[in-house]
Amino acid sequence: MDVVSLGTVVGWIVSPMIEGMIGKAQSYVSGQYKWSSEMMVDLIKLEDILTQILLVVGVAERRKIVDLKQAKLLRRIKTVVYEAEDVMDEFDYILLKEKAEKQKTLSHLASSSLSFGKRLVGLDEFRPKLKNVIDKLNRVKASAEVFLHVMGTENDTSAIQRTQISKMRVTNSDSHEEKIIGRVVEEEKLIKMLLEPGIEPGQNNMYLPQVISVVGDGGMGKTTLIQAVYNNEQIKGNFDLRIWVCVSENFEKSKLAKEILVAVIENKNINVRNYSYDSVQIELKKLLDLKKLLLVLDDVWYDENIGKELYRDMWKELFAIFKNKKRGSKILVTTRMKIVSELLGSTEFPLSGLKPVDGWSLLSKYAFGGEKPDDHPKLQAIGKKIVEKLGGSALAIKVIGGQLNAKFGFEEWNRILKKDLSKPSDIMTILRLSYEHLPEHLQRCFAYCSLFPKDWNLDSEKIVDMWIAHGFVHLEESDDISLENIGKDYFHELLSRSFLQQLK
Repeated sequence: MDVVSLGTVVGWIVSPMIEGMIGKAQSYVSGQYKWSSEMMVDLIKLEDILTQILLVVGVAERRKIVDLKQAKLLRRIKTVVYEAEDVMDEFDYILLKEKAEKQKTLSHLASSSLSFGKRLVGLDEFRPKLKNVIDKLNRVKASAEVFLHVMGTENDTSAIQRTQISKMRVTNSDSHEEKIIGRVVEEEKLIKMLLEPGIEPGQNNMYLPQVISVVGDGGMGKTTLIQAVYNNEQIKGNFDLRIWVCVSENFEKSKLAKEILVAVIENKNINVRNYSYDSVQIELKKLLDLKKLLLVLDDVWYDENIGKELYRDMWKELFAIFKNKKRGSKILVTTRMKIVSELLGSTEFPLSGLKPVDGWSLLSKYAFGGEKPDDHPKLQAIGKKIVEKLGGSALAIKVIGGQLNAKFGFEEWNRILKKDLSKPSDIMTILRLSYEHLPEHLQRCFAYCSLFPKDWNLDSEKIVDMWIAHGFVHLEESDDISLENIGKDYFHELLSRSFLQQLK
């Protein structure tokens, strides 16, 4: 059966929008305006239909996958909801214009006894548009009820209940720790390799950088290990220049060279788009002359479509840019693929899973926070079994630990243990499990982040502003803080649960 992610169908875009429109409809019904009976009926009907559609969207957001027919229905819902929002925006404009005109009129009157009170606003010409969108929403709602019946969730009303912000203990990122749990030996060994003199000089006493590839399955902690090494004081003192670039699946020699040039210049606003590859080479050679360089290339993949020979030659040509008369430059690569290490002609540094004792230490750190694991012997026994099922995957352990953070109930831990974690190499299974247990407000914020390309560097302040603009950040009645601070709390919760990763 063809499947599609529900997050790409409706998800975060629609729910806040529908909730906002419901709030508007409620304010129109109970506010200061006195409507005709027909208009009042339409507004109440709009509120009712939107509430029922929100139920469907709420259920849909918590589904893993749907077939393409169900996806088509959800897209229809999204289209009509957008149309309804446009109509209500027009409605808002008409009301604001009416209010401004009345205030202007009153400002010229001397009597202070005049009051706005409840007013009758003449919107007869607008009503047909409202009725039209209500009719469309009604038809979509009828199809949505079929969707709920098919999915067997007619009585699932929990999806529209707002989840309270979890008051979890935010743990520190591994990026800021002096030692990474379970990777002390690997860290020391890798630092020693980077401090070694490197390759002997070639022709004209020119030195090529030594390439070291950290190879391991996804979630083993390659990037976290490299972060610790990259920020080590010995490493900082040993190299004249350190550069970090994420490569990912789509390797383009010219694009990567331009990213490195921007990093060397340390000017993110420089426009290198129109630079030719030759121009980039010349500029980099000039800037890197007589400098000992540490270049990190994170998350490198092999492209089958390129072929081994061409792939090897492309990297060889790129690495030649960094050849100079200063010995000791290093290129540090992370990859899931052994073939990448071979084709790059690199020294392989294999990274396997965490040992059970280290895995338990990592899970304890994220799950217990400030609590002592010894105070919860039953949870210790279950936790160690969970670690065994996760196969030493550092990311999986952190994600599950974040999910269990500050939850000390036996049932919750046992439920996680009974989940199908038999394929720890498939990290998406673990991440999906944890995503489904996020509060709705965090699901929407995280789903919004998926709009950005893989390995995109997210600016926390900018992303929070975007969340606020889209209506994902909400003030509760008891909140005495700003939307910006609440948004920052959302961001740090996602960070502490390992859905986002802090770099450098």
